[in-house]
Amino acid sequence: MDVFNFVVAEGAVIDADRYAARLREMGVQPSALQQLRIQLSRVHGTRRGVLEVRGGDVALALRPLAPAPSEITMLADAIRDERTDPGHLGPDLGWQQSVLARIPAHEALLVDDHFRTVSAVMYPLIEVLPGRVRVSTHPDTTPSIALESVLQILAGYGIDVEEAPDGFDTHALPSSEVWVLDPVYGARLVDTWLEYGTKRPARSLFDRGGVPSHREVNEVRKQLAALV
Repeated sequence: MDVFNFVVAEGAVIDADRYAARLREMGVQPSALQQLRIQLSRVHGTRRGVLEVRGGDVALALRPLAPAPSEITMLADAIRDERTDPGHLGPDLGWQQSVLARIPAHEALLVDDHFRTVSAVMYPLIEVLPGRVRVSTHPDTTPSIALESVLQILAGYGIDVEEAPDGFDTHALPSSEVWVLDPVYGARLVDTWLEYGTKRPARSLFDRGGVPSHREVNEVRKQLAALV
């Protein structure tokens, strides 16, 4: 099973073309895609879409879109990665959600056996540096349409993207500006780190070297929403 989360507003979906392409790659038939388009086109207002894909079959659930902050608290006490199928979002959702339910923060760092950060518990991370960003290409980093989209937006600003094939340095990461790439809420800035029960402000860049803020990126994402 694979699960996709997204926002649908008046029939428009951010990254609609990317989702359609991914579904075709997964063997979803044109007739099923057309039925999905019809369902989404009939949505009035703004809803959260949850799409489950099993063996080429798709099931769409539409849920209320709960408010959520674009600046979040990250637990610095790393969580050992216990996912069984990190190549897909869906099979390990139960474990991921149970982790988030028991921590006193919005997200946490997910680390491998070598204590390298693979991602946040739910979604990938971006480390933001002056004039460039770094992304994890660790084998256990789950593919993300939201990440692909944000990197394309940053490329439009002329921002260089550096790959971290072994993941991020867990100890050094809190010294950088960090975003979590959520497919529903977009780029979410880590503005607070929680370590051993103590909160401390996260670093935000003053000399951004041309890198837009997370809020600017999210505005561009909204403008790219397309009717399905």
